[in-house]
Amino acid sequence: MALLFIVLGFALLLTAHVVLAVNFAIARLWRRALVGFLVPPIAPVLAFHAGARLWPIVWIAAAGVYIIGMTAAAGNLP
Repeated sequence: MALLFIVLGFALLLTAHVVLAVNFAIARLWRRALVGFLVPPIAPVLAFHAGARLWPIVWIAAAGVYIIGMTAAAGNLP
């Protein structure tokens, strides 16, 4: 079960991260696109400040699912 959380969480996290960076690039916000792509934790913060709501929430939820999966795989969850 932990492997499922890891794979799905990481796939969704990667997808949301790329979507955020590409949306910045489409909006011609080149600095935000570059910083958001190279510094992953800041991508949802920049997107919230730019007015986006869906993909930053998806990014944060996917990161949570991935962390839960990694923690369960390490045996730290019951």
